[in-house]
Amino acid sequence: MEGGNEQIVFQDMSNPNQVLKIQSDISVNSPFDARKKPSLMNIRLSSRNKVPYQLHSKLEGFIKVGNRYYPVLKQKKITPMPKMSSTIIESAIKPRITNSLQEKGFTLKDGRYIRGNTILEDIKPDNMGIDESGTIRFFDV
Repeated sequence: MEGGNEQIVFQDMSNPNQVLKIQSDISVNSPFDARKKPSLMNIRLSSRNKVPYQLHSKLEGFIKVGNRYYPVLKQKKITPMPKMSSTIIESAIKPRITNSLQEKGFTLKDGRYIRGNTILEDIKPDNMGIDESGTIRFFDV
């Protein structure tokens, strides 16, 4: 599987409908620090899981790589959007996303969607897919 700048993604071998993500932008030095980190990760996940159309993630544990411990998240598997031209993105995908988020109270300003203190960035086809009902879902916003 692939990964972005923040996560490395693997197929969950015990469940073909889920993926495991190593959160590569967060790490700790020791098992003791890893035991303290779940509460901070859960706060971060709670905020991310409240984003409309975001696939929810769950903290599964930590993995040691070298001298660091990284959080491992579990998330429903969704097929990413296919590669498409910027014309299609601008004429079909972006208006659909904008309409859906406006229905949830967000406004579009400078390429970001804002509702109160919540700011959604990095909304691009690489970070979304379409679920079985045809709804666009974010998996890394």
